[in-house]
Amino acid sequence: MHDRSRRRVSAGGKVFDFERDGAKADGTPVKLAFSLAFARDPNSPDVRFAVCQHHFPENFWDPAFQTHANGARTVPGAAMVADNPTDHHIFLKAFTGVSDLHSSSIGIKARTENGEVEIMEPVAFRDQFGVSADVKGEGMTLNAMRFAVSDIAAVETLHRQNGIASQRHVGRLVVPPHVAHGATLIFEAA
Repeated sequence: MHDRSRRRVSAGGKVFDFERDGAKADGTPVKLAFSLAFARDPNSPDVRFAVCQHHFPENFWDPAFQTHANGARTVPGAAMVADNPTDHHIFLKAFTGVSDLHSSSIGIKARTENGEVEIMEPVAFRDQFGVSADVKGEGMTLNAMRFAVSDIAAVETLHRQNGIASQRHVGRLVVPPHVAHGATLIFEAA
């Protein structure tokens, strides 16, 4: 194992705590409070990561606030790109807490209870999602979010009605990065 692969997650500073008063959909006042912790992969100096703890999740995850016209139900995953995904396996394990990563010819994946975090090669990203990854700098880049929706055709219609350019690719609906301010948004069947 070479030195770069032995590096671990580096903390990005102190935990950042904040809170505020909020309201439920019916107007009932509630307390919202969060703690953010930041991390970085020393092999990827151009991207930063964070985790968020919800101190009153019952006040934040209100089903009345969790609906969108596009029918998104969950965020089943995030996709990152790196020339050599395995250079980042130690970071991915430490950041996600998943000790048993799934490896394949296209990259590595951590399956968490809340979704998948995957790091894939640029060619694999293009083949999977129909757009090229904009890989600049060193290490991995955060490139896409995946959304599970009830009806892809309905999302496509909504995009057309709102002037959002999207394209079908391998059973998914993809909003390319030049439309989504640098991100790739992927809508797939729930």
